[in-house]
Amino acid sequence: MDQSKISTENLESFNDTLLTLLECPICTEFMSPPIFQCKNGHKLCAECKPLLTECPSCKEKNLDSRNFVAEELAEKLMYPCVNVDAGCQIKIQLNSMAKHSAVCPHRLHNCLESSCKWQGRTQEMLEHLKGTHNMAWMTAANPHLYYDNFDLSTDFEEHDAIDAFEELFLFHFKRDATKRRLFVAVQYVGSEEAAMNYRYQVFILSADGAKWVDFVSSTHKDTVSFEEIMNSKKCLCVDFEVIEDLLDTDLNLKFKINLSDLKNSAIINTDM
Repeated sequence: MDQSKISTENLESFNDTLLTLLECPICTEFMSPPIFQCKNGHKLCAECKPLLTECPSCKEKNLDSRNFVAEELAEKLMYPCVNVDAGCQIKIQLNSMAKHSAVCPHRLHNCLESSCKWQGRTQEMLEHLKGTHNMAWMTAANPHLYYDNFDLSTDFEEHDAIDAFEELFLFHFKRDATKRRLFVAVQYVGSEEAAMNYRYQVFILSADGAKWVDFVSSTHKDTVSFEEIMNSKKCLCVDFEVIEDLLDTDLNLKFKINLSDLKNSAIINTDM
């Protein structure tokens, strides 16, 4: 066999075969360092070892030895993502697993409500926000978006969900009385690459139509916090001196948001 022509499929199969040698006999998960063994060489993962008083294979009592050969092998192999059961097909070395897991589009998400302990996948998040918190709106269904009694002397923050293009977006709005600035951003919940396929526009118009603020950007990836987005100033960032000129006599702030699907030339918007 010509070794230079070993196929990717064969390499993946060989990798997967070696991984089976690192399967913990207790939890059946693939082991990662530290990997322990009994005096007779039977391997155990670090999570299961504290739960045992003897080797499940040979009843040996001493389980404190490390299997350094298995650990070195583990560091060389490609492991499936921790979210493989949720659909992630990525295989990656252990030293890169934490970085991938933090941005994996199939990872668990926390609820937008800080007091809620729910966690779930992207496809479950919208249903949770709608059913549990009566949250999530589609921009086309909201002809008038405004904040009444917009008091610039106080802080105000709102986080909501947008259901558009059969995708989930996160809407962030913050009135910061200390910095005397208004911040608005829209994030796409999903892969970083897909976030570039959508664009949001925030448009604030004065009551007489003579003055306005217009901001356009690609939707932000959901692997960064709203705080990071604000600090980067890559979202709508408007000084209160400008906002004061846009409020009507009742201190209402009216605005609209356009969401665009750049790949399919589709737009969903609000109309003031």
